[in-house]
Parts: sequence; C-alpha cells; structure tokens
Amino acid sequence: MTGESMEWWDWETQSIWSQPWGAAIDGELSRTRLTLLPYELVPWQSWRDQHPDTKVLVDERANLVYRGLSAIDRFVIGVSIGEAAKGFYFVSSAQEGVVNETVGEFPVTVFADEGTRRIHVLLRSSQPGLGGSQKLPDQVTFELVESPESPGVIEVQDVETNST
Repeated sequence: MTGESMEWWDWETQSIWSQPWGAAIDGELSRTRLTLLPYELVPWQSWRDQHPDTKVLVDERANLVYRGLSAIDRFVIGVSIGEAAKGFYFVSSAQEGVVNETVGEFPVTVFADEGTRRIHVLLRSSQPGLGGSQKLPDQVTFELVESPESPGVIEVQDVETNST
C-alpha cells in the first residue's frame, strides 16, 4: 500500500498497479495508464428495480468496517479529466445534493443521492460540435429546486437557462 491506497500485483506482466493513479508504477507496464470508462454506481436495490432479472454473486467483504468507518462513510467519488483529478466524499456530496466544482480548468457537477446512493458526474461546459438549435451558455450551474408541478418533489435545475 502507498499511504492508504491499494496497489495490485499483475502476475502476467510482473507489474504493480496503483489505484489512485490508475497506472502501473513498476514492472513491464510501468507508466502505462488505464483507460477510464464512464460508469454509474448504484446500490443493488436500485439496480434490481430497473433490471429485475439480474443475478449477482454475494461479496461478503462489503460488510467489513475499517477503522470504525463503513465503506459508504469513506467512499470517494473520483473525477479525473486529462491531468487534473479531484475527489469528493460521497456523504458530504449527498448532503449537498448537487456540487458545482472544477477539476483543473473543467467545470463539473456531482450529483449524489444518499437514499438511492446514485452518483452522476457531468461536465458543465458546452462542447463545440454537439449541435442543437439553441445557443447554450459557456458554462452551466445546477441547483436543487422544488418542482412547480409536483410540490414536495425535488428536481435539478440549470441556473442559467432554468431548465430541469
């Protein structure tokens, strides 16, 4: 372990892989970076509601407690764009609901829901070449608002265009 981050030994290439760097730090594949793929992390019940025929193996390690903290208490949402990276604690992000932040020079929004444990990370910048008939602002900011059509229902609203 480096600090408190995991490292993995790759028997096939005799390489050591670093979790936070997403790269091999020693061995045949030293300095090779992993390709990051977009993903959605959801709890089992949320997934099961959407995909009722799914089967899964049970991993009993999920119930382990480390230094008095459960996995969700220390879970970090990692966002990496180019050479810039930033971590957001799930619990504090979920308490805020919507976090508008920057990762390097890139504006991002992190959505975290403690009830469903859903996480979404979006780039808050209009991208050239994506088309569309309306002029988009260079950057958008999101906030949580109560739905005008459904009192008590919370929606995510774009501050610049007031769209939900």
